[in-house]
Amino acid sequence: MTIRLQPKVIDGINQLADRFGIASSTLAGLAIGEYVAKNLAAFDNQASMLEAMGKEIGRTLAGPVTSIFDGKTEQQIMDMVDKVKND
Repeated sequence: MTIRLQPKVIDGINQLADRFGIASSTLAGLAIGEYVAKNLAAFDNQASMLEAMGKEIGRTLAGPVTSIFDGKTEQQIMDMVDKVKND
């Protein structure tokens, strides 16, 4: 993998690597790894939150939606769906 960085960023990595006493490539690898880990965790947390919200919305709507269809035949339900599509 090749990563292109602006000279200012390269200088900053080199300065920090010197201060920490490690190779600049090691510091760059650590920084990229930290960035990836944080963003993956944030993405996973967001996906989990959206899934939980979807489940809660589904539970909330299940009662009212189910009551709309109670006692209806399959054909009556299909007619209702067609009416909504055509309106």
